[in-house]
Amino acid sequence: MSKRVLATVALVALALMCIGLLWLDLPLARWVHDSGLAASPFMVGSIGVLDTIFGVKLSYWLASSLCIVVGTALLVISRNRLRYRLPGQTLVSVALVQASTNLLMILGKNTFGRVRPVDLLASTDWSAMWFMGGGSFPSGHGAFYFGLLLPLAASTSRIWLRTLLLGIAVFVVLARINMERHYLSDVCASALIAACVALTLRALLQQFKATAVPAVATATR
Repeated sequence: MSKRVLATVALVALALMCIGLLWLDLPLARWVHDSGLAASPFMVGSIGVLDTIFGVKLSYWLASSLCIVVGTALLVISRNRLRYRLPGQTLVSVALVQASTNLLMILGKNTFGRVRPVDLLASTDWSAMWFMGGGSFPSGHGAFYFGLLLPLAASTSRIWLRTLLLGIAVFVVLARINMERHYLSDVCASALIAACVALTLRALLQQFKATAVPAVATATR
């Protein structure tokens, strides 16, 4: 996985999350609500199609489960055919990143209990936003799509494919803001979690390779 891609996404997500938390979350949510553009049929329909394609409607764990199964199978095959090793390693890494991101997202929702924009703007008390049993922060869709597509994007050298994968993830979180399900900081928090998890996994894998290679070389002498 490209460290530069992951670090760039992490820094951008962190900056936007801070901007959202400190200032932009409520003004943006109010603007979407009052603009008449909220819950655009195009956005809602597109999210429905993507959720069906990626299996979100069935389970948040379906994609990571498939990645781990297929990736493990490719790694087993790669003992005899080396061309399957890299795809296998990539899919297993993607599965670990997405599963970990989803777990941290669930922990965050249960911890912070942030009220969703659609519910907050319908109430009269806008100060009661956090620790109210809501499920807004961080974004579940953001965690799912960035957890899945970010490590894939960071694993390819093809610019068009990287742009497509990241573009899908960005479109999804923009749609969730449009649907008044999340604030800006919610979706950015999920992107930040995915990037940090991927960076951590990358560092661990590099450390493992650095220690494993000398050990193998010593054993073969």
